Amino acid sequence: MDPEMRKADLFKIVEAYFRQKSDIIYQANIELQGQTRKWKVDALVENPSGEKFCLLIKDWIRTLGINQIRQVQRCCYDANLAGAVVITNSFSPSALSYAKRFGISCYSRYELLAKL
Repeated sequence: MDPEMRKADLFKIVEAYFRQKSDIIYQANIELQGQTRKWKVDALVENPSGEKFCLLIKDWIRTLGINQIRQVQRCCYDANLAGAVVITNSFSPSALSYAKRFGISCYSRYELLAKL
């Protein structure tokens, strides 16, 4: 892996990861119309079977908490998405527990870099 990639912006790392998957459609900065409101997501991916997943990407120094997981869960239900993937530098234990309970995938920057 390119040493510069380790220092790259998290959005660039995520895009590089999904661009290497030829059967996945990746779209950045998408606005979705839900049943109750419009949702702005960092990215949307679609797998070969047509299922859509929203991506929440937070390049924060602090840990990502349960409130952001709840927000992405609401987006999935309101916009009829198959699920969500949350990617950040670190997660709070309660956020990971909540995400696991509702089937939201969570990956850290380092887990994603290991897959490149």
